Amino acid sequence: MFGHPRGLTFLFATEMWERFSYYGMRALLVLYMLFLLAVIVTVVPLSMLLRRALTPLMGARLERTRQSYEAPSGSGVERLGHDHG
Repeated sequence: MFGHPRGLTFLFATEMWERFSYYGMRALLVLYMLFLLAVIVTVVPLSMLLRRALTPLMGARLERTRQSYEAPSGSGVERLGHDHG
């Protein structure tokens, strides 16, 4: 084509396709990383908030189930071993 060897057109098209694919994948990687960062920024604080809010409820539930398997005793302080009397 225009005095160039025939294979040059194929090489040019191959090189252009390779660059298109490379820069396209880089753009997709940037978008993926931004999406992942946005998810982490929103999910981590929410999970920490939920963990902080739900821990007392889980402790109360555990204590209720533990009390149902034990013989009745005095206060919770005695069960912890701080009975000095």
